[in-house]
Amino acid sequence: MYYYWKNTVINLPIIRKGNIILKLNNFSKNKYYLQFAGYFLIFGIIVAIFTSFINYKLKYSDIAKELNTKANAEADFKKNYLDNYIKQIELMLSSIVRNEITKEYIDSKSDSDLENLYNLFYSLIYSNSDLMQLRLIDQDGIEAVRIDREKQSPDLKIILNENLQDKSSRYYFKEASQIRGGDFWHSRIDLNVEHGKIEVPLRPTFRVATPLILNNQFQGILIANVLMDNLLDVLTNSINFNVYLIDKDGEIIISPDHEESWSRYLENRPTIFEYFPQLADHLQINEDYRDSKLFMFSYASLFRNNEELKILFTPKTEVIGEMEKNNTSTAAIIALIVLIVSIPLSWVASIIPSRLQAALLTTYDEISKYTKIIDRNIPTSRTDTEGVITDVSSRFLDITGYAKEEIIGKTHNLLRHPETDDKHYEELWLTISQGLVWSGEMKELRKDGSSFWIKQTITPEFDNKGEIIAYTSIAQDITEKKMVEEMSITDSLTQIYNRHKLDDAIKHEVNRFNRYRTNFCAILIDIDHFKMVNDNYGHQAGDDVLVKLASMMKENTRETDVCGRWGGEEFLIIAVEAELANAHAMAEKLRKNVEDEEFPPVKNITISIGVAQYQYGETIAHFINRADDALYQAKDAGRNKVVISEV
Repeated sequence: MYYYWKNTVINLPIIRKGNIILKLNNFSKNKYYLQFAGYFLIFGIIVAIFTSFINYKLKYSDIAKELNTKANAEADFKKNYLDNYIKQIELMLSSIVRNEITKEYIDSKSDSDLENLYNLFYSLIYSNSDLMQLRLIDQDGIEAVRIDREKQSPDLKIILNENLQDKSSRYYFKEASQIRGGDFWHSRIDLNVEHGKIEVPLRPTFRVATPLILNNQFQGILIANVLMDNLLDVLTNSINFNVYLIDKDGEIIISPDHEESWSRYLENRPTIFEYFPQLADHLQINEDYRDSKLFMFSYASLFRNNEELKILFTPKTEVIGEMEKNNTSTAAIIALIVLIVSIPLSWVASIIPSRLQAALLTTYDEISKYTKIIDRNIPTSRTDTEGVITDVSSRFLDITGYAKEEIIGKTHNLLRHPETDDKHYEELWLTISQGLVWSGEMKELRKDGSSFWIKQTITPEFDNKGEIIAYTSIAQDITEKKMVEEMSITDSLTQIYNRHKLDDAIKHEVNRFNRYRTNFCAILIDIDHFKMVNDNYGHQAGDDVLVKLASMMKENTRETDVCGRWGGEEFLIIAVEAELANAHAMAEKLRKNVEDEEFPPVKNITISIGVAQYQYGETIAHFINRADDALYQAKDAGRNKVVISEV
């Protein structure tokens, strides 16, 4: 777990970079004025020289934006045109499905109703010159009604019964018959095939079909074959762009050069992998794509045929040339204007900076003084978001004993004291990682292994997006204060807690019990026949026994437990978050270890122990008295025993 510091030395990069200029403080205000006037004049000349170049480059962006706007407009226009056209075809098929003439024919199959249906088909196909064929195919896949348009002619041809064909095995019948009533099936845009060969001249064809559902029963499909020549001309016709229509596999359906179209169906025709080798993968994968010289839009929503058609626009060379010519003229005019205006402005603009420069020099000197004071007297440091130290003050180095190069790039684990609980760092990290300020005390290790204490405030540092980018720590050395505090709560002989600290610890645990119901126990210990030790071996030996017993108590308890000298030869252990059974086991272990241990020159001693678990509502005095009573029961029972206080 990391914790964080930051150097609070005031960073004034602009002032520092201006050190050369700041050295001009030895000159008079007139010198400042002349120098700044010269700087502004040189700057104006440089701006004038480079304006043409910069403006020319910027205009490239304007050209790209203008081309993008035009490409968007053309793509929307063509898309809307195609959408309306396809919807007209779908509307025509829907009108046949809903027409009473169709329903009457399906119900009767009479010659008169068939004739009426032919008339309806004839009028619909006659009204749209792009329709090549209009058919009704019955539920068995047999053509029931069919009208064809003659090649290169407005004349229509009604196909009679003997020439009607079985289309049940054709893909369009199988696929269209599976969709719901009211939905429409779209074919690929392909080339018309006659007698197994692509028809010449090429006749690009698109088919739209819908199921005929009457009385909730499938009666067949209606299908229209559309000649796409006119529609594809609308797509490829553009003043500003060369236009390509491609499918999801990178095949080119329509190219500006018609001799290079229909790569899927005709041999030796290029695909986008030949036209745009560096961009082909992007064009194939993405639905939309734009750069300065190519704009692609998806038309997949128009043609629901799994081709995932896309339209590509590349600017025509003459269009870009005209735009660049205009931009060059504009850039030259702007550069001339900037040069003319910059000359008088350089003299006027130098007045205020020359005055500010003199004031800035004075302010900088003051800030530098305060910065040095902070650096020498306040331990500060800065880390990145990963806890890596990036800067420290001189005072920080004095306290820790490290050189700057030894600590920069490290984390504060380098200073971590083993006695500090992990929860302390977890709380610290949780606070600052949420963008909050953390304040608290921390025990650390110097380079030489000695301990020191600091009181610190850690503050997150944010960027303009509100995200944490670093952590700042300003600290105060409180080692001496902590030493005084330790002395006030430490028994001078045994170096464990004294009676005062134990009283505070018991109060703290009672408060925790009342709030969270965290059980705890008191283990009261007394050395058996201790007076005889003093009488027979002297008080120094007695003191040695007390010191060693205190050490054994710390070794046989947990870090969370509180051990202290209760008075004389009596000791107290506060077993935190422990049930009576756990405390009894701990006491019994300590009793046995003391019995087996040698205490020179006394050799062996024994202890008697009383154990009590705090009960809801009882006073601290009553709680300790119960442990004390248990202790005396242990002595009365022959000593060297552990007795539990029963409630």
